[in-house]
Amino acid sequence: MLTSITWAVAAWRRIPQPRNMAARLLGAQLWVALVVEVLGTALSLMHAPNAWLYDLYVVVEFLLLLGLARALELLPFTGFYLRLLWQRANRVKGPLFQDRLFWVGLGVRSSSGQ
Repeated sequence: MLTSITWAVAAWRRIPQPRNMAARLLGAQLWVALVVEVLGTALSLMHAPNAWLYDLYVVVEFLLLLGLARALELLPFTGFYLRLLWQRANRVKGPLFQDRLFWVGLGVRSSSGQ
């Protein structure tokens, strides 16, 4: 994960200056992800709890992605899409991670073989 994020940051840095708002928000998200992964790995190696760090990261990432959607003028669509996912999450009987339709909505392909 660290290698992938590092490569993404390196690619982002190649975007010429001045960067538009969407590119700056993407860069912020990548840098935050890199810091979180480095700290999370360090905490894990020290056998210290790191779940709080990832819980905080989810909130920060969500806010940055909302800002990115706004910068790309996709905010109305994003709100509608989030509403659909929220409704699906509230209707699922059983663990959410086992609901294929929810994962398809997130754009993640299930490869469990079921």
